[in-house]
Amino acid sequence: MSYISVQLAAEQLDCTVACLFRDAPKYRPFLRKSTKGNHDAGFNLSGFLEAESLKEELTEKTKLLTEYLHHIEGMKYYEIENISGVTQQSIGTCIFGFDAALKIARAIKKKYPYEFKRFEIYYGWKK
Repeated sequence: MSYISVQLAAEQLDCTVACLFRDAPKYRPFLRKSTKGNHDAGFNLSGFLEAESLKEELTEKTKLLTEYLHHIEGMKYYEIENISGVTQQSIGTCIFGFDAALKIARAIKKKYPYEFKRFEIYYGWKK
């Protein structure tokens, strides 16, 4: 892992240094706090950007998955809602974030593995 200075990372992410230290759930895994005599505080910017890219990819692929299931496989939105716990309105309009996408993808893969595999072959779900 390559760490850069926290100030430089804050400039790259267009936020303040204090934001990197306060926004614990989002930035904590990539932040290295300073310790006496060992090293200065640092931030793993490349790791953070890669993780954000993977989250975005999962969200977009899950939106494709829900539309594939609805239009190609004939699954109703309320069926997806029942197995995933995500509201039917969010699924139908494809307006949901990473957490909902993760719930949907896991539920569909567990409950409908054959349909998930067909989607994987058709669209490709590498990660």
